[in-house]
Amino acid sequence: MKTADRAAEYGVRAHTDINTMLDREQPALVAICLPNQSHYDATLRVIRAGYQVDMGDGYWGCLWDERGQGMVAKYPKENADKIFHKNDWNYYFVIARGHHIQIWLNGVQTVHVVNEKGRLTGPVGIQLCHGEPTEVWFKNMYVKMLPKAGK
Repeated sequence: MKTADRAAEYGVRAHTDINTMLDREQPALVAICLPNQSHYDATLRVIRAGYQVDMGDGYWGCLWDERGQGMVAKYPKENADKIFHKNDWNYYFVIARGHHIQIWLNGVQTVHVVNEKGRLTGPVGIQLCHGEPTEVWFKNMYVKMLPKAGK
């Protein structure tokens, strides 16, 4: 799916111990990442350039531009650690309207940026490709097309 102006909201829970995670509940959607060089190369063939709302230690609440500017907006790790729920659900809410991007993690705004150098369209996707092997669940994902600004 490709969109320009959009709002997205979703819950995410990351586990590094897959057996513990499977004992807790049965997920509706599961993504498993095996971070090694062959996985990374395959991921690069699939990933298109564009924005990423980051997940992972040191990256929660950040905005990254893949194959572009790199880190667009860094949310301090010490602040993210205070709002991140380890081994529990975390909720992102994202609004991208033109070059204006806003991100909230668990109700706390982590990004509010107007990035004139950024792309105005691109795919909506889910990616976890760094760190130790991790299983990630997503729930309640919504993508809503926004009306053009001024309408």
